[in-house]
Amino acid sequence: MTERYRWRSLSSSEMHHHFNNAGIMKKSTTIWIYPLALAGVLFILTNSCTESDNTPDYTVPSLTAPVLTTSAMTSITQTTAVCGGNITSGGGSAVTVRGVCWSTSQSFTIDNSDKTTDGAGAGSFISVITGLNPGITYYVRAYATNSTGTGYGILVKFNTLTPPFTVGQSYGGGIIFYIDGTGQHGLIAAISDQSSGMQWGCYGNSIPGTSTEIGMGQDNTTAIVNGCSTAGIAARICDNLVLNGYNDWFLPSKDEMNQMYLHKTVIGGFASNLPYWSSSEYSANYAWNQLFSDGFQCYSPKGLLYSVRAVRAF
Repeated sequence: MTERYRWRSLSSSEMHHHFNNAGIMKKSTTIWIYPLALAGVLFILTNSCTESDNTPDYTVPSLTAPVLTTSAMTSITQTTAVCGGNITSGGGSAVTVRGVCWSTSQSFTIDNSDKTTDGAGAGSFISVITGLNPGITYYVRAYATNSTGTGYGILVKFNTLTPPFTVGQSYGGGIIFYIDGTGQHGLIAAISDQSSGMQWGCYGNSIPGTSTEIGMGQDNTTAIVNGCSTAGIAARICDNLVLNGYNDWFLPSKDEMNQMYLHKTVIGGFASNLPYWSSSEYSANYAWNQLFSDGFQCYSPKGLLYSVRAVRAF
């Protein structure tokens, strides 16, 4: 017997029950989908960061030499003075040494000048400068060193006090034998001879421009050294001399030599049997010289071997 299916209409109560069950299923499915979607979004966001995002955001400070100032000069005497400095920044590393350096030149560093060492660290410090010469202009500046380098304060200029100079006074590497009208400048003789027998040099060759006057010995010496290539001559011995910390010695002019003779007793050490060469030329073959036994001045052949005594100016 063939079974027949029949279609029938649902009652309102059956339809309501059917749709209620369908709504429950839909709501249940929706509740599970939301957490899963949220977890997926969080996973994508978490794993989308690059490696650089994990690097701390900071800047490495750059290191520099210390920054500092130079203090004003105080307590200036003929041979000493007080200075110092203030280190306002260590430059990012510890200051290992500090002090002041000084020179008679305006261009210098701690490597080519005198200096003090006055502790370490930042802040202010005081430096006592010693070993200066009277009546000299000096330049000083504070310094500080760290692992990066050395920093400097500004240059400060000062003059040591000038004493009342007298003839016969030990000063400037020798003995003062002449003081000019200012009372502040003059000539100093070495305390011993530089040679007991040396030629003037360049016999037959004239050296233009030499003078007999006081104050011209240095210029004379320079002209002779530049114009005469002969080794070991009187002017060159004086020009090359380094004595008692000074290297600016020269062969005195004729009139400067006479001042030495007038004060030979306070200078001392002069030979009486041989004349002394001056730096004053008489002619291409002759130059001026002087005996210290009686003060006699004359000109002699440049090739003769006479004594040499160097002088310097102050």
